[in-house]
Amino acid sequence: MHLTVSKRSDLAIQAVRYLDAHPGRIPGSEIADAVGTSVPFLSQVLTPLVTQRFIDSRTGPTGGYELLDAGRAMTLLQLVESIEGPIIDGQCVLEDSPCDGTNPCALHAMWSTARQALIDSLGNVLALG
Repeated sequence: MHLTVSKRSDLAIQAVRYLDAHPGRIPGSEIADAVGTSVPFLSQVLTPLVTQRFIDSRTGPTGGYELLDAGRAMTLLQLVESIEGPIIDGQCVLEDSPCDGTNPCALHAMWSTARQALIDSLGNVLALG
């Protein structure tokens, strides 16, 4: 059972907040320096947010990243799921196997309730809040 945020999600949150604090198009190298990573890894981290149109990305000498209006309205749930995938994945927290109501594990009911509370909470908090 992992209740941690990955390095990718952490960097994505930092990068989104940096972009919000610095309006306009910001070079990837500046963002990478600010969040403590490399430009190639930053690009990998931000690609899902670019694909989902939370951030705009341009290449070339005047390129960089820019936070779009949708990114300013993005919730932490949207950001984390963009990077990590869906929080509800159907996997058991005790074993590496599927877990659902038809054959639940000992923690299924409690974990389902806790997972839903986490989803509700992350869905109500803006990433820039």
